[in-house]
Amino acid sequence: MRKLVLIVSALLTIVAFQNCAEQSYNFAQNVSNSGTGVTGTESKSQSFASSSTAKSIDMVWVIDNSVSMVQNVNRVKANFKAFVENLDSKIDIRVALISRSETSSINTQIALADYTSNGKQVHFMVHSYNPMLVAALSTCPSSSDKSDVLCSTLKGNSRYAGVYGSLNSFFRSGSQKVFVFVSDDDSSNVSANTSIQYDSVSDPKSYDNIKVSSLTENVDYITPSTFQARMTKAFGSATAVKSFGFIAYDKTSSPCLARPSVNYQSLIKSSGGAHFNICNSDWSSAFSTLTSRVVDFAKNTYVVADDSFLGIDYVELNGSKLVADRDFTVSGNTVTLNSSLLSQVGNYSIVVHYVRGVVEK
Repeated sequence: MRKLVLIVSALLTIVAFQNCAEQSYNFAQNVSNSGTGVTGTESKSQSFASSSTAKSIDMVWVIDNSVSMVQNVNRVKANFKAFVENLDSKIDIRVALISRSETSSINTQIALADYTSNGKQVHFMVHSYNPMLVAALSTCPSSSDKSDVLCSTLKGNSRYAGVYGSLNSFFRSGSQKVFVFVSDDDSSNVSANTSIQYDSVSDPKSYDNIKVSSLTENVDYITPSTFQARMTKAFGSATAVKSFGFIAYDKTSSPCLARPSVNYQSLIKSSGGAHFNICNSDWSSAFSTLTSRVVDFAKNTYVVADDSFLGIDYVELNGSKLVADRDFTVSGNTVTLNSSLLSQVGNYSIVVHYVRGVVEK
């Protein structure tokens, strides 16, 4: 344990002396690297060429159907068709949507078939607090062991029967996964009475307004770490997944919010995605940015293959050092470059410099 503490302290010292504007140092959540036998670190690099091939994208939108979301759903509708067509012309992409499609008196329904035939919709009433949860449940296997806590806990729960494992046949092996969350709320417990809209028992076009005073983790909502753990279970690595979101900030920046989307911001940042202010009246620029970022993820993603990987140090393009967050983003051992940067250089060579753990022989 003392050795491990010294190693972590040394790594933090390294970070402290890095130029933060130019570097993005992210430690991988790799348990094997912190085990017995790790004695120190060393700097390594891996090179990639412009011959890298584009990857397919499986994109899942999860849209909150609560009563406060009417304008936001309409903004998605206003941009969605052009967005999907634009992406489809650039990369190999399929789209899924988890959201209510049937007409209801809330008027927050959205039907994927109105915008593309190349996709799948999971018809499910998404509440304001659980988009992250239902996204995770859509990846659950038909049979799960006790180590898969989320899936094993909610398997058989009638509330989630419509979404549990619903996208297993949608995801392609080897594809990059993208989740886009649209909500003016957060994935967390509530501190006061909150109104939640459920499908009406008596009228399928109406809803029942139920008040609750508290929510239960892993039953009503999940944390970002639980979502990432489920992605690792489903796809082998959380770095094959990027999250984006049209979400709420603080009350000043997002006056239309239900609650600040703190956990969505955390999830999106850790995955190297991007978020957009849900209260903006015009979402066209946000959709344009989202298009560029998804194309980058398909075409310009480079994965460091090293079982002892600890974190990215810096990245070079044709010998020049790049600026983190402007020229590239990092998620674990995965680096995604900005496509506008690459279009200026033609043929290119990329060198990813990273830190790995040194293990006793």
